[in-house]
Amino acid sequence: MTEPSGADRRQHARVRLLIGLAYRILELGALVPAAPAPGTEDESRVQDASLGGLGMVVPKPLPRDSILEIDFPHAKDSFQSVPVRAKVVRCQERSPGESYEVGVQFQTFTSEASDAILAFLKNSS
Repeated sequence: MTEPSGADRRQHARVRLLIGLAYRILELGALVPAAPAPGTEDESRVQDASLGGLGMVVPKPLPRDSILEIDFPHAKDSFQSVPVRAKVVRCQERSPGESYEVGVQFQTFTSEASDAILAFLKNSS
């Protein structure tokens, strides 16, 4: 039996967008040449998002199973952010040595995180 494709496995509808979000690497899933060290902070370009995860472009490879903390704007106070944990489920080189497409699945399911993700989806689309 074949495994369903990415779109068929998704539980939540995706919203297409192009916007930046900051992230921190909490744990690396594996040692990969050129992968940033845990604790590294960087900026991503989000391509699509849903309540379940994000598709984003990053400057360095992020190994599968790495744990990130992504900063979403607070739903009620845009000067604050809500850190949301996410697990890397896919990383593919986009432009040789320059950028990588990464798929992440959210791991934090607090009401504050859900509110921040919902507000992000609503305000970014």
